[in-house]
Amino acid sequence: MKMTDAAPFALRVITPEKSWLHWLSRGRTIVGRSETADVEIDEILAARRHCALDWDERRACHLLSVWGPNSVSVNGAIFRGETKPLPARDEFRIGNVSLRYERVAETDCSTRDG
Repeated sequence: MKMTDAAPFALRVITPEKSWLHWLSRGRTIVGRSETADVEIDEILAARRHCALDWDERRACHLLSVWGPNSVSVNGAIFRGETKPLPARDEFRIGNVSLRYERVAETDCSTRDG
């Protein structure tokens, strides 16, 4: 991803073993257990394509449909709906994995991994 295409927004992925940032670009980001997911998580409770986030030009992020029989916990509340706005610093969980949508300082852009 080119720096000009990058957003100063990322998903901070926190597992029991490690933590990393996945930088968001405009469009859809798929989260799940599959190797083809944009954000691959090693969590038995996660579906291969568990959920998606959309990030748009207005820098708004929305948590979209949760696929399969599983749910997502958003700030402690169970979410199974179609679309939910996700303000910066909101956190959602899939099993033991926490994901937090956050604005990251431009100086942190050198630590890109996604």
